[in-house]
Amino acid sequence: MKPSLKATTALFTWTLIVTVLSLMPDTGNHKEWIPYQDKWAHVLMYFVLSICICRLKAKFSLKWVITAFFIACFYGFCLECIQGAFISGRHFDYFDIIANIIGSLTGSCLFYLSRKKDHNG
Repeated sequence: MKPSLKATTALFTWTLIVTVLSLMPDTGNHKEWIPYQDKWAHVLMYFVLSICICRLKAKFSLKWVITAFFIACFYGFCLECIQGAFISGRHFDYFDIIANIIGSLTGSCLFYLSRKKDHNG
């Protein structure tokens, strides 16, 4: 079944936002208002990304949710590698990857549980 235009547009838009924010050179001019706010931003970005990926398939399945989780994690890993290799003022950070995984896992699990509840009544 073909993904809906709404789900495709949401995924494209969010992926673009994550990519731009991840690949912008670091100016170093940011004040931390919340402890570890950078890591919380990663959790939030990948939480939303994993849900957007999950929504691409109209037919609900655990297999697709797991696949969506791995796609989001792989994308985050690729962006970290690009940051470390090519972006001025940025570096590869294992803790960013952990935050990406936590966000992806939380988003995928929440999506799965909400859909499972809908299907089971």
